[in-house]
Amino acid sequence: MRIGINATMLGKGERITGIGNFVLYAVKEILKQNENDEYFLFCNQELCFDVGAYKNAHEVVISCKSKQLLSRYLSVGQIRKYKLDVYWSPTHNLPFIRSNKTKYYMTIHDIANYKFSGISKQNRFIRIYFTHILRDSCKAAYKIFADSLATKRDVDEYCGFKNSKVHVVYGGSDFGCVPTDGTNAEETLQKYRIDAPYFLYVGTLQPRKNISLIVRSYIEFRKTNPEHVQLVLTGGSGWGMEEVNKLIDESKFKEDIIRTGYISDEEKDALYRKASVFLFPSMYEGYGIPVFESFQYGLPVITANNSSLPEVGGDAAFYINDVDSVPEMLKQMERVINLTPVEKESVIQREKEQLAKFSWEKCAEEICELWKD
Repeated sequence: MRIGINATMLGKGERITGIGNFVLYAVKEILKQNENDEYFLFCNQELCFDVGAYKNAHEVVISCKSKQLLSRYLSVGQIRKYKLDVYWSPTHNLPFIRSNKTKYYMTIHDIANYKFSGISKQNRFIRIYFTHILRDSCKAAYKIFADSLATKRDVDEYCGFKNSKVHVVYGGSDFGCVPTDGTNAEETLQKYRIDAPYFLYVGTLQPRKNISLIVRSYIEFRKTNPEHVQLVLTGGSGWGMEEVNKLIDESKFKEDIIRTGYISDEEKDALYRKASVFLFPSMYEGYGIPVFESFQYGLPVITANNSSLPEVGGDAAFYINDVDSVPEMLKQMERVINLTPVEKESVIQREKEQLAKFSWEKCAEEICELWKD
């Protein structure tokens, strides 16, 4: 088969995070497994990995600053030019004109921006535009892949699918976050003034990640627990964080709430390694990559019992049911940070078992099987 892939999110100049990492690992495994098929990777700049290492793959660079314009419009002619049997977009966006000689597939990672209002800075007209693209692409797709059962249910409901063409294809659990020997861990802690046990959050600081609940719960934790425990918030500050930043700045515990900003992979490794508990009470996740990263380090995780998070965390994570409940979050924080050594070992074992359930090999196999259908 001749297969085209929308690889616009894998540009060499892009900051590859979250969904980008999901796509990168899936694409590389697909290319490795299927040497008899021919692949064309469409992008607007050189890709972040060596496509030449795969004899069956071609990098097709289309000069265009806008990834959206390329994905939606400029790819139309390329699909016809290369006489593709299959075209896969690992984003919510298929070309607006489709060839009847090509089967179109896409992956939906989540539809949070369509389910909830007030979680992004999109204005009304942009929101309407992207809603149109999502619905049109879902209608046009021969099959849709969802990262989780939760996302499949959301797409079925949102698009009104009855005999669903949405198939759950889980990704792997390995996103390249491999624990090191921690040689420079102490240097990282010193750099950010971390000198105590600490709760850790890793990711963009934005309302959807429920940073407000983390901060409010930590403040209450410090009021009722005598031990000196810090809170480390790692990642860039996104849209809608003004009130949370004000809450931190006005707290008497502000010196112990560490905001690192963007960090290197080495620094992230150090912070995961030395943390006591990982906090991830997100309001909605299509896959929940930070949960997997934490499990790689044997780090206990408190997360939310919503969206895909119970699928990712299984029985290895600790959950809250109400994403706005400080008392519930506080209770779990006090419970988990005081786990005994025996209890911690039990948690680590469950985390290992959960990680083993997800693999990129299986992900690639399932996608390729669905392409052949």
